[in-house]
Amino acid sequence: MVKNIFLLVFLFISIGAAHSQSDSPETESVNLSDEQTEFSPHEFFSGRKNISLSSEYYFGSNAITSRFVNYYFLNRFIDNTLKTDVSDRLDATGNDFGAGFNTSLLFTYKTKTVNQTKTLFFAGISNRNFADAVFSRDAFELYFRGNRA
Repeated sequence: MVKNIFLLVFLFISIGAAHSQSDSPETESVNLSDEQTEFSPHEFFSGRKNISLSSEYYFGSNAITSRFVNYYFLNRFIDNTLKTDVSDRLDATGNDFGAGFNTSLLFTYKTKTVNQTKTLFFAGISNRNFADAVFSRDAFELYFRGNRA
């Protein structure tokens, strides 16, 4: 049930914007106009009042493939080929798995422009979840293939 809710939330509200900056010496010498350096994803919306809902999911592992994870979370049948593909990548003890899920709800309000100066007020709430685990080959085999001893 939790997997289904997680998947629905991920599929239906995946909206996002990315912003990055670099403090490397190569970028310090570039002279950009104020118009190019002032970035806000809310500038793309013409309204004075905006509500944005965003979410993101990420996953990483040194052994488990993304195809295997997709099959698991979509409740699809995981055949022996998929299990063997992951089993071949497993170390005896040091297999890492990590995943995160973030959501946010943001309300923004733009004031009227006075002398080409905009003021932006915003309020929001966000939720961040992260889980990671280190597991052995035996734990994977026991969970997905059962006790064959």
